[in-house]
Amino acid sequence: MDAPKRLTQKGYRPRLIEERLDTLMRAFGCVEINGPKWCGKTWTALSRSASVSRLDEPAQRAAAEVDPSLALIGDAPHLVDEWQEVPEVWDAARRFVDASGNERGTLLLTGSTALKSEGRSHVRHSGTGRIARLSMRPMTLCESGDGEPLVSLASLFKGEGFAPQRRESTVDDVARWCCRGGWPANLGLSDELAREAASQYVRSVLDVNVLDEGMSPELAHDLLRALAMNESQAVTYKTLIKDASYGEAGPDERTIVAYLDLFNRLKLTEDLCGWEPPMRSKAVLMRSVILSSPKNRLGSEELSNTNSPGSPHASTIAPCSTMIMYWPSATAMIEPSEMMLLSPLVFEERPLSEVRFVPLTTSVSALSASQ
Repeated sequence: MDAPKRLTQKGYRPRLIEERLDTLMRAFGCVEINGPKWCGKTWTALSRSASVSRLDEPAQRAAAEVDPSLALIGDAPHLVDEWQEVPEVWDAARRFVDASGNERGTLLLTGSTALKSEGRSHVRHSGTGRIARLSMRPMTLCESGDGEPLVSLASLFKGEGFAPQRRESTVDDVARWCCRGGWPANLGLSDELAREAASQYVRSVLDVNVLDEGMSPELAHDLLRALAMNESQAVTYKTLIKDASYGEAGPDERTIVAYLDLFNRLKLTEDLCGWEPPMRSKAVLMRSVILSSPKNRLGSEELSNTNSPGSPHASTIAPCSTMIMYWPSATAMIEPSEMMLLSPLVFEERPLSEVRFVPLTTSVSALSASQ
């Protein structure tokens, strides 16, 4: 019997995450792909799916609210897009996997917003052993075609062959990549048009998601601006309040925490956990705060630049402080959790023998301090 035809969309570009997704589909009955809006989750899931239910469509959402199992009907692998619109789908998926005898790779779930506290109350089971979770982010440079996956760090650490490679690029190139970002839908657009996407993305979040939460779009915008000013730093609530209120009296810490929680649920921000050497030594006790403290970062570099006072809209190029996830070739062949960052050869010529590898969780400010 022939395998069901996949729903791969015209113009779809392969993503690095596909290998990891295929592995999880072979190991679990259901896989949830989460990540920022517009990063390509649905198209990647469709490339592995034979049927789909879209819960952002009113009729399908209404049916799933009556009976969540209706969202799971279709040829396997079956995709439920925007499953968080009906949180009960999660438990339905878990029961579906159990009823199938734990058959592998039958369901995919995609979602761009984490559940609110009231939504989590509708989820009775964690899904352990049945549902795997996979995070997705915007495109790396080699995925968008601006870099080539010529260097595999995974192969390097396995002791396999390594051939030095060189990527010719300028500071203008890096600034353009930062401002354009890794949104798949931006591919093929001029730089001017692509930059508009980030500002409209933020505006959509403020006018729709923030208002839906009963929060202030103006305060949310000011806080995003403060986060952009403190990109990848271990910033305090006090500093965020000061920067968000232009030095005047601002909101209290409880309000700031509520907005930061919203940004995390919307996948607008992502915490970089502090790096701690895996050893027992004085180095652990004496490590620098800049390496060990969690850092806030916006979910994609063009969002940081859009909200920064130094954005292209202000006729100034903002510092390139968020290239960790999008460096060409350095992120080409490895898992997101294993990503490393090459020292920025783009800013100065340096023999490859002198290149140091820095953990993903180390911020650019920490990297600069260690040069």
